[in-house]
Amino acid sequence: MIRGLSIRLSVESDMKHWKIWAADPKVARWFPFSCDSEEIERTARHVFSFVPLNGVLTAECDGQPCGLAGLILPEFRKLSHQAPFSIIVAEPYRNQGVGSLLIRSLMARAKNSFGIRLLLLEVYEGNPARSLYLRMGFVDFGFQPCFSNVDGELLGRHLMCKAL
Repeated sequence: MIRGLSIRLSVESDMKHWKIWAADPKVARWFPFSCDSEEIERTARHVFSFVPLNGVLTAECDGQPCGLAGLILPEFRKLSHQAPFSIIVAEPYRNQGVGSLLIRSLMARAKNSFGIRLLLLEVYEGNPARSLYLRMGFVDFGFQPCFSNVDGELLGRHLMCKAL
């Protein structure tokens, strides 16, 4: 675990960091958006639309943002017990406990603040972060082949969940 690591509620100004991280082709490979600035902007607006609801968390190392995880809160009462989420960690901070801390913090916020009982996640085939999700207790409940076309390579997606 990194010294000086903390988690806080995200603020609108964290979006600039998210956009920088998301623009990295090695990162964008594992998300549905491309490195196209319009797609990154549209996705950033969607992720950060949950900031006013306190559904997005930022990891900081010595006061500098190094990761972000956000709930995609459901719009309908019938679905209010479940929520997908997304997570992104800046490259220099990967494999150092930032993702684990973000996920644990997001799980607690989801359960205690929103009454979420099931977290959902989709993970592209070959994504190295899948091992983190498995360690955190997420399980597969489906697989869709040929889900995403990444530079001519068709990648499947694992659908994962964790009961809280």
